Formats: sequence, C-alpha cells, structure tokens
Amino acid sequence: MKGSVKVRGGSLILASSGSQSGAEVQSVPRFKFKTVELKAESRWPVDTSVGFEQWTAGGHKAIVFTNGCLGVINKSRPGTNEFYKDVQGWEKIKKLPHVFKLVWKARRVELYVDGKLRASYEGALTPQEPLNVRLNASNDFADQLKVGYISVK
Repeated sequence: MKGSVKVRGGSLILASSGSQSGAEVQSVPRFKFKTVELKAESRWPVDTSVGFEQWTAGGHKAIVFTNGCLGVINKSRPGTNEFYKDVQGWEKIKKLPHVFKLVWKARRVELYVDGKLRASYEGALTPQEPLNVRLNASNDFADQLKVGYISVK
C-alpha cells in the first residue's frame, strides 16, 4: 500500500505505510505572515509535519512543526540555515489530539499547543516570501495524520 489522502468521518486523513510512501497535501495559494491552526492527531514519527513550506530552485524554505520540534529552514541563506527547538512536554502531548497553531510574523514564529506558547524563533531565518501550507504524513514510517479542522488567517 502506498500513501493516501482521503476524507473520512469529517476528518482529513493522510496515511503512509513507510518505505517512501508518504502522503501530503499543499495549498494552491501561497501565504505570507499568516497563522495556520489545526486540530490534529498522529503518532508523530520523524517526518510527519504541518506548516508553511516551499521547495524552489532558490532553496527549501519552511516553518514547520514536526515530531515535537518547531523548525525554521531557509536554505537560500548561507551559513547556518536551520533552527529547531524542542516542544517541552512532547512525550505527553503527542499521545492525544491537540490544537496546534503556527503564527508567522515578519521576524518571529510562534508555536502554540492548545493555546499555550510552546516554542518560538525570532531572527533572520524567518522566510520573507509567500509559502504553501503543507501537511505531510511520514515518508519513512507507517503513520496517519488525522486533521479535524484547519484554518489560515
């Protein structure tokens, strides 16, 4: 079985079976300095992620929440071009569905879980161009990302 994307019981389900069979969806419009909020549950293996992301000839740019970390990636910048910060209490958080919110401002990114600020980044790596919203179930592990709702404001 390869990865799949479907709607079941009012939820968006992204399922992967591992072995490079991930499932993903991306928005057609790109967004800049927005907030994405979603209610989601997953086992959150290594590659499952939600956030803003884009791959271009100029490099990979992303603001992602993945496996208990907030990540900011800007491969078009020389030198150190990635930042990751662990979410405190992740081992408890990952076992249940939660509301995740990524707030993207001009120089700051914030990650909230159930309304509580859990990680943030402020600095030059923050992407300055519009990015797609991207949801991804792992390429390397069997997983299911179940999304109850998602909004971009």
